[in-house]
Order: sequence, then C-alpha cells, then structure tokens
Amino acid sequence: MECPIYEKIKTYGESKAVRFHTPGHIGKTGFSFNDFNKFDITEIEGIGDMLNPEGCILEGEKLLSAAYNSYNSFFLTSGSTTGIFAMLYAVKDKGDSIIIDKNSHKSVYNAIEILNIKPVIIDTGFNEDNLPEIIKKSQIENALKNNPNTIGVLITTPDYFGRMCEIDDISELVYKYNKLVLVDNAHGAHFVYNESFKEKVSKYAHIWVTSNHKTLPVLTGGSSLHTNLTGFTESLREGIRIFHTTSPNFLILASIDYARAYMLKNGYKYHTLKAHIYYFKMTLERVGIKFLKNDDFSRFVIDLKNFNITGKEAYYKLIEKNIYPEMYYENYLVFIFTIFHTKENFLYLLDCLIQIVNDAERNKEKSIKKNFFIKREIDYLNAVRSKKELILLEESVNRICAKNVGIYPPALPIITAGEIISKEAVEYIKSYETNAFGLEKGYISVLK
Repeated sequence: MECPIYEKIKTYGESKAVRFHTPGHIGKTGFSFNDFNKFDITEIEGIGDMLNPEGCILEGEKLLSAAYNSYNSFFLTSGSTTGIFAMLYAVKDKGDSIIIDKNSHKSVYNAIEILNIKPVIIDTGFNEDNLPEIIKKSQIENALKNNPNTIGVLITTPDYFGRMCEIDDISELVYKYNKLVLVDNAHGAHFVYNESFKEKVSKYAHIWVTSNHKTLPVLTGGSSLHTNLTGFTESLREGIRIFHTTSPNFLILASIDYARAYMLKNGYKYHTLKAHIYYFKMTLERVGIKFLKNDDFSRFVIDLKNFNITGKEAYYKLIEKNIYPEMYYENYLVFIFTIFHTKENFLYLLDCLIQIVNDAERNKEKSIKKNFFIKREIDYLNAVRSKKELILLEESVNRICAKNVGIYPPALPIITAGEIISKEAVEYIKSYETNAFGLEKGYISVLK
C-alpha cells in the first residue's frame, strides 16, 4: 500500500528530531488522544456546532475570552487566515480603505482583494540588518491624515522575528482619529500566559487574531479571533461562518480548549525557559555567535553574518543533525522555544551550532543593505484586476507587477501588485528563486 504522505509524517513523528518549529507542542506533550480515530467526530448531539456554538463550545469560548481578556473570543480550526478574513469582513463597511504594512501576511492581501477593501500600503523598507523595518507611529499618522475615511490600521505584532511595534503609541494615535486598531497577533498567542512577555495586545486592539498552534500545545490550524468591541460579535461570527470550513476539526478544537487550561496552570514554566535561554545566550556570546535582540524571548533569532555561511546552509546542516528550526532568512536562523524544551535540547543545539560556525570561516565582508527602489504606479486593487501576462522574471524590469512576489520563508512580499519592478528587486528575487512565491516556473505576472 503506497501512502507517501502518511509514511513521511510517521517517520518524522517517530524520529528523535529536536523540534524548534510550530506547532508549539513540539511533538512531546500537551493535548493527546490515544487511538485518535475514536475521538474524531462531527456536530453530534451534546457537542454542537462550532459555527453556532451552544453548550460546551460556548462555555469554551467564554473561558478562552477570559484568558485573553477580551469581550468575545471565537474558535478557529482552519488557521488564523480565517480570522483575518472574518476580521476584515466585519469592518469592511466602516470606511473606504485599510492601512496595512507592506510586510503583512499573504492572507491580508487575499482578504482585501476578495472583500474589495482598498489597501493603503506603508512600505517600511529594511533596516541595517536587512530585516523588514518595524512600522512606525509617524508612518501611520501620515497615512491617517491622507486617508480620512479609512477603516483604521491593521498591524502585525509581534512579527516573524519576535519584534513588536510601538502598539501602545500607535493605538493611542488611531483612537484620536476615531479609527479601528486591528492586529495580526498570530505569533503572540502565548503572551497572555506569563507576565515576562511584553505588551499584551488585548490592552490596545479592537479586534485581533492569534495562531494558537504556533507557540502553544495546539494541533496545527488551531487559532482564535478576539474582540473588545461590544458591537462586532455578530458580524465577526458571520464572517467566520462565511470563510470557515463547515467541517471544523473537533480534535483541533479540543486542543485549543485544552491548551488554554494547560497554559493557565503551567505558564509559570516560562521562567524556567527564560533561564535556559539566558545560559544559551551567554554561551553564544562567548563563542562569537550573535543573536537578534527582540521583544519575545521565546522567538530566538541567530545572526550568522560574522560567518561565511548563509541561514539556509546552516538550516540544512542542523537538519543533518536532526535539529529542525522554524525557518531561515538570509543570514538568520529562527527558532521557537517553548516550555516543553529541556536543558538537554538547548545543550545539543549549542553543540551543533558551535560545530557549524567552527567549520565556517569568519566573514570579513560587510553585508550590503537591501534597497529595491520600489515605486507604486497604480493602486493595488486595480492592478490585481487588470489584464495580465506572464513574462520571464529577468525581462520584467520597469514593468508593472500584477501579483505579489516575495521570498519564502517568511513569505513577505518584495514587490506588490501595482508597483514598478526594479532591477534590484529582480536580482534579489533571482538569487532566491527556488524560495520565491508568486512566480510560475521563472515567469512573473505583469500588467499588459
């Protein structure tokens, strides 16, 4: 019997791989059903319908809401993408546009296209470390002044690298304009379970989405949507009914419920994790390995610029040693540390990292800051709806992009629809073509 997917997953699951990637249970502990087929159910009497919750599901929502300090919280078993769609659906009639960071998740772009919401895209550029720059209050203020009829702002915090924007100042600004603060909080579902983490989004956001499965003991796809606004419960619920599958996975649903209870009881273990990470950092510094200073101590980013090795090369060398990071990005390696990681996990990771950098020569060349000289020619919605054609990427300089193109991981767009394709952007995408999204076998979609 040929079952290539089943066999591949089974082999990985039964291996002794050290996982530093989503989902947050890292294959070790948390929610579990032995012989799970017995518990894979549908909307039976006594359990009910997740999209029209009563009984135990409604009770679970109330408990989730209490944990996240929201007015209402909603379960999602098809990922935070569903939450992004439902959130934007609920507010689509509150203005003529939405202010977003160019480095927003692809689900944001897909939702605004389907819901016909004009995006006001803020291109933050890149910092000296070649990481996407964090969106600033001044940029949002400028966008608010120039778009008085906007719905509000949709920000991502924390980002893929564990960095938070100044959400306190940004939200205060947006309140003054009487607009909405929407947050893609996919990477921050764990923040509410320990006081060591920085700003809690619930203090500032009107509506926010969390990908619980990314950092908590939740099965993949388990996410949640939250609001602090009393008037949006029904429109959010309607959005979920429209965009969520009508066959929610009850194992995933149960794992969200379980994780909430488990983390409320065990969130104190982040203090032990923090101690492990402190030792980990001290050892890295002694051997000359740099790491990114960010706002989420559990999202650890190794900086390999001092060594003649890329993040991708180091990533695959770690896999050879049965260590699986979350992702690589240029000269960076990203790890998700959880309360389920042990001292032995960290010691093994340290040994392997030290071996890898010792085998790599010191890099004396200074990295060159990315600068793509991107200019917008037409607005986003017009671009995605215009007539298109596919041409070779290398022949696309000075043409208008018709479909977002970027590098995965972490799936951030380099060029968005409506922007003029620059020579620098083409060269950069070409150098990462095997990891590019938005291309079709070396061809890029442009306006006719």
